[in-house]
Amino acid sequence: MQTSSKSEPLAMAPKTTKPYQRCLVMAGGGFRFGYYLGIHAALEQQGRTPDLLLASCGGALAAAIIQALPDAQSRLEYLASETMYQHWQQVAPGPGARLSSVLRHACQRRFSRQDCTRIPDLFSDYLFELPEALPHPNFAISSATPSSPSVAIIGAELLFSPQQAGQLRNQQALFQQVLFAANTEAAAIAHLQAPLSSNNTVILPTLAVQAEVPLGVMLRIAVSDMFYFRPACYQGRYFLGGAIDLMPLEIAKALAFEVIAERKAAYDFSLASPAIAKVFGVDPNQRLVQAMAHTDVSWLDTRDMRQQLPQGIVHKSLNWRQNLLKLSAAPSYAAYRDVVLTQWQYGFACASKD
Repeated sequence: MQTSSKSEPLAMAPKTTKPYQRCLVMAGGGFRFGYYLGIHAALEQQGRTPDLLLASCGGALAAAIIQALPDAQSRLEYLASETMYQHWQQVAPGPGARLSSVLRHACQRRFSRQDCTRIPDLFSDYLFELPEALPHPNFAISSATPSSPSVAIIGAELLFSPQQAGQLRNQQALFQQVLFAANTEAAAIAHLQAPLSSNNTVILPTLAVQAEVPLGVMLRIAVSDMFYFRPACYQGRYFLGGAIDLMPLEIAKALAFEVIAERKAAYDFSLASPAIAKVFGVDPNQRLVQAMAHTDVSWLDTRDMRQQLPQGIVHKSLNWRQNLLKLSAAPSYAAYRDVVLTQWQYGFACASKD
């Protein structure tokens, strides 16, 4: 872990009080999110337990498990359980999973980067259908105890309807970054600007804060990655997960005195980066460089994560006979458990380095 004392690149108004002492940013992770459980376990062992988990995408699943269960071992056993293995086997192909459609849309996004002239069709152009809510513990309501960390989740509200998909945008703002929280503590940062909105007409400049949101709802929103899963609907509004900003350091620093975050590898230039650019009108690797220039953050280096963890909890596979792209769990429960344990050990080792 590396901490520096130089001045930060993005100026923020001084604040003498903050609702949290220590925030662990758990942004991203995809289906390798088990490593966040290992990171948290190492921090607990060091006496640096976070009282806030700021999460998105796969990291939100890890955050919910940490909040719901009392100790590192029970959290690991829950994720590595046969019940969870069976849950991930239920991920099904969505309407965009035909191989011909996958290749065509990937090529279109790759060669028309940041071309946001039309409203994206995120309601029918997605690859996979998620199973219902995670099995017990019941995440439909928060099971937090007084000693549990608070959980806040990054998301994006869609400012257009399914009927508008494919229409010319005409400089209409399409998204607003949202911070979801189960309590009202996060409302203190509603004044912040959305970092990716600078020189960008696709994202509104203001950050919205929505408190008292059930944890199960926050989880469904968090994993709604564009083009992977359909948007989540809550109270008649549609939301995507946290790809709008996977390095929400300004938010974390406004909420907590100490921030622990990852130095991440660059986004894939052939798939992930064009997808984010196509939807949000930004280069995510530029944002990554900007965010990692913060020097008053305790950094964990996970830039080798994909090399060290080649296998996710589920992984993409091609079914040529059915002409489908699928998400498949490991071929056996024993193999699945090994994947989870390897992810946990990687995260523990990353947070244990000097």
